[in-house]
Amino acid sequence: TTGLTEPYGGPEGNDPPGSFQILVLPSARSNQSLSDGERPQPEPRCGNGSCTRWSADGRTTIQVAGGGRIPDTELIKILRGIRLADVTDDRTWPPASTALQAR
Repeated sequence: TTGLTEPYGGPEGNDPPGSFQILVLPSARSNQSLSDGERPQPEPRCGNGSCTRWSADGRTTIQVAGGGRIPDTELIKILRGIRLADVTDDRTWPPASTALQAR
């Protein structure tokens, strides 16, 4: 057993050290949206403990949030490793056996 008797971080549920979250959502629902007429940039935008990039068409936001526990350089590496598939084109879908590989 692990010895845990409650969620990590206690009832408040503080995040484990070195943890991060990956958020993928429509840009219209993101707290990191592009300005009207702004085109997605090739480089991620970082600030406040997270880094964000957009799909080529600007419709999807990909954000990696580390809460200040992980340097932006590492968050950018994570972002660059994420490849979005087109939900309408199964040729872009990764095989399930390779989609989540431990490295």
